[in-house]
Amino acid sequence: MATEADVSLREITAETMRAICALDVRPEQRDYVAPNAFSIAQAYFEPNAWFRAIYAGEAPFRFVMIHDDGEKGEYFLWRLMIDAEQQGVGFRRSRRDQSVARSVRRAVLVCLVLNVLVLPLSVGAMSM
Repeated sequence: MATEADVSLREITAETMRAICALDVRPEQRDYVAPNAFSIAQAYFEPNAWFRAIYAGEAPFRFVMIHDDGEKGEYFLWRLMIDAEQQGVGFRRSRRDQSVARSVRRAVLVCLVLNVLVLPLSVGAMSM
């Protein structure tokens, strides 16, 4: 297992796309988080979407997407997906702190205050 110092935020590339899309939540959580493939596709059509994979060492284990509208000063966490195999193994706060990109940090701070609200995946949520 990687240490907290080995946690990094990385762009998703053609070479890493399949590994990121293979990440999945627990079966009972699937109604609450969109699949990463859907999130990535959605991000390409939303000019304010910013997304990255979070790695422990060389293994991806999380996906994060935020809405980042610097002109309006609007930042919020849009998606946070933690692979089922990596849930409950530590890193929680430090992984969020590792998301030090300006916009991600703002979104994470808001989510820490709100304790990350989760909306059920629905037709309405998919059209957001």
